[in-house]
Order: sequence, then C-alpha cells, then structure tokens
Amino acid sequence: MALRLSRVKNFSVLLVLTLLIGHTQANSSMEQYAKQQLTSLNKINKLTETEKQGSFPLIPNPTSFNDGFDPRRFGKWQQVELHPYTGATCGNGSPYKFYVNLARGTTNLSINFEPGGACWDYASCKGEKGISGARNINGIPDNYMNKLETAYLTPFLYRDHYRDEFPAQDWIQVFLPYCTGDVHAGDRTVVYKDSNGQGKSYVWHHRGVRNSRAVVAWLRENLSQPEQC
Repeated sequence: MALRLSRVKNFSVLLVLTLLIGHTQANSSMEQYAKQQLTSLNKINKLTETEKQGSFPLIPNPTSFNDGFDPRRFGKWQQVELHPYTGATCGNGSPYKFYVNLARGTTNLSINFEPGGACWDYASCKGEKGISGARNINGIPDNYMNKLETAYLTPFLYRDHYRDEFPAQDWIQVFLPYCTGDVHAGDRTVVYKDSNGQGKSYVWHHRGVRNSRAVVAWLRENLSQPEQC
C-alpha cells in the first residue's frame, strides 16, 4: 500500500513538473515569437532611403525619440506620438498621436481612420459649426481611446463585439484620430481671418496626408510586414 501511494505521489510530482515546463516553454515560445515578429521579420519591411525622399516622404520618428510604444504589451491600446520631424501635426500645431493595439500570433493589420467634419474657413476651423466642422480642434488629448465616444465609434475597434464577429477582431489594430479638418487628405497651412474683424486670426495646419504618411512610416519601422491588411 505504501509503495502504491509512493508511486501516485511520484506521478503527481512528475505531472506538476511537466505542466510547469510546458507553461514555461509556452511563455518562452510566445516571447520568442514576439521578438521575431518585431525584429527579424521586420527587416524585410524597413524603409528605403528612396522612400524617405520626395514630395511626400515616409519619415519615421528619430531613433532617440520616446514615442511611448511598448512592443511587449498586447491587447491594450497604446498611444504613439509622432515627432514634428516627421511632418505630422494636428491643426492647431500640437503633436499628432495615434493608437496601436497589438495581437498575439498574427501580423495581420487593421487600420481605421476616425471620421468627422471638415473645415475651410474661420468659423468651421474654430469648431463653431458643430459636427460638420473640424474635430478635435484643440489636438488629440492623452488616452483618447479611453473616451466613451471613441471606444464606441466603430465595431472594428472591438476585440470582442457582442453582436458582430469578423476576422479583423483578432488582428493588430491601428487607429488614426482626426484633428486636421481635411478628411485626412490635406497638405497646406492657412491663416484664417475673421470676416467680421472681431476674432483673432489663427494659423491652421491641414496636414492629414503628412500624418497618414508618418503613421505608415512608423508601422514600417516598428511592426512586421502584415500577411493581410
């Protein structure tokens, strides 16, 4: 009887050790995957010197700049800031920020642009025309993805939507906020003046194209080339 109990005890110890080893190996494999995903595979996606030139270059953040991104953080929205050197900026001249939500075990990428109104004159770019005017006229606030109106903007920002299921739910997600009043397509700086002569003139940067290009440059330098996009 004692011998039988000893065998059971030994078997239990072996089972626990096996599970612990398996768990350690699984964690090690995941860390190895993340490391490979963000280093060796990324080499085939790096920007070329030619792509960094021209009228609309792909300009990455300076290597010494802390953009706030952590490649080891999965399943959470991360705020990434772009350096002015990239050409990215909000309409009021504040730094442009976008958001990344990493997913384990995939390089597939879903990119979402925030919708909103446009602006073309003093009143609309000052936000005086409501929803049809410029969005985020004061720039992108920190932790923008924690705002209720942003979180429920589209089902494509959900990991687990209570009604819909679609393949991109398990992909890496990228969200580009809107703060330039140019439907993410402008590239000019304008001085808007109050036609009534009462308000103070102000400078507005329609830099949607530069923002989008700077985000693409960041993705090329920091994530693996996606299998699907």
